[in-house]
Amino acid sequence: MPNTSETEDVQTPADDLAHQVEKLEEMIEVAEKLQSVEDGVMWIRELKSALKKIHQLRDDLRATVRSGTEKKPAWKNRILVKKGVEFLSLPTADVAFIFTENKLIFVVDKESKKYLAHSGNLCDLMLQLDTRTFYRANRKYIININYIRKFRTLERVKVEVELALQTPEFVVISQENAGSFKHWIENL
Repeated sequence: MPNTSETEDVQTPADDLAHQVEKLEEMIEVAEKLQSVEDGVMWIRELKSALKKIHQLRDDLRATVRSGTEKKPAWKNRILVKKGVEFLSLPTADVAFIFTENKLIFVVDKESKKYLAHSGNLCDLMLQLDTRTFYRANRKYIININYIRKFRTLERVKVEVELALQTPEFVVISQENAGSFKHWIENL
């Protein structure tokens, strides 16, 4: 026979509400993590796309070396951009820099006109540009060597680049890429 002196757990409406609030807070936490995961998945997809193109370029290079003939790289001479409802074909020589903001890619020309790029992401776009002229400064910027006014060392390891045209923010090259930037600019 059960002992009647033992107290049973009785849930009050306040306990029920506290439990529901706790569950809601857990759901909000999961939703925030999912947003971060979604951003990460999108970044991984971009990386996979860029890696696929790099492998294709590597295979093309190997084929060229084997055949003994030099194949001219297929750099883009023009970039498809959108201004309002119109599409324009902008010569790459006129592009001062390209940047991303709020997941959109903008192209700024030599007259400081800002266009929306038709391309999907900076990785794909960089693979199509002449690496003698354009450099991927960081996750947000691709810069044209012809529009670099000057650069200086920042925090003893980073490089800050000043372009001939105004940028929405400072263009900073990380410590990891500072060496390759200096090598790129010296050897052109």
